[in-house]
Amino acid sequence: MFAWQCAATMTADEDFGTVYAYDLHNKSENKQKFMINCPKGQEILTRFSPTGHAVLVWSSTLHDSTGKSYYGEHMLQYVQIFGGRERQHVPVFDNLIQDIAWVPTGQNFIVVSGNQPATATLYDKDCNPMFEFGKRYRNTIRICPFSQIAMIGGFGNLTGEVDFWSLDKLEQIGKTKAYCSVGIEWSPDGQHLMTSVLYERVKVDNMISIFTPSGKKLFGKGENFGAHFSSLAAKRRIIHKARLECILPGSQG
Repeated sequence: MFAWQCAATMTADEDFGTVYAYDLHNKSENKQKFMINCPKGQEILTRFSPTGHAVLVWSSTLHDSTGKSYYGEHMLQYVQIFGGRERQHVPVFDNLIQDIAWVPTGQNFIVVSGNQPATATLYDKDCNPMFEFGKRYRNTIRICPFSQIAMIGGFGNLTGEVDFWSLDKLEQIGKTKAYCSVGIEWSPDGQHLMTSVLYERVKVDNMISIFTPSGKKLFGKGENFGAHFSSLAAKRRIIHKARLECILPGSQG
């Protein structure tokens, strides 16, 4: 179990957070197994490897002391939990992290960092850099359930450009655009990506779109909802809370 002290218990002038790790199988549950110091730690997020062998600790301050960024200063640490005691700081461009994600196998993770255009970097499970996906306007990572394809896109205040990458061959296999999307999710079969424009973001043109990893749009060529609040990809069916129900051709039930 991990617990941490961050902005909720600190003043605006403090920025030194701490992450505490506890062994729930140990009878001395009140005694931490180890701790991780986070110098830039007013806000702290943890991302565990699917195998449980390591954790990424993403810490950030609310303000940038250099005055160069509106998003504060960010730091990323790699900490081994099992199979070793390796700890190291993961390089972050411009002291700014856009997104981080583990590949479902736990053998790799991806970091998007830096001011826009940002740089996406692939690391192995031991935190060794393997490949750079280039410098583009991107801030979101979604990796398919079977770990072979990564979607790296630019959403929020970016224009919705999307790249699909083969993690086996380390080459780009497709691209597309999904403007104003809030929901971005892989289908369980790993063959389709669903994006959705939701009412929380814009009040018009709410819709869902479905793409193949080549970037081809299979669904969402003008079908809009009056108000679309959420979507969920489940097998071949699209389940959503809206004023209209749409089911992909060929789905059953």
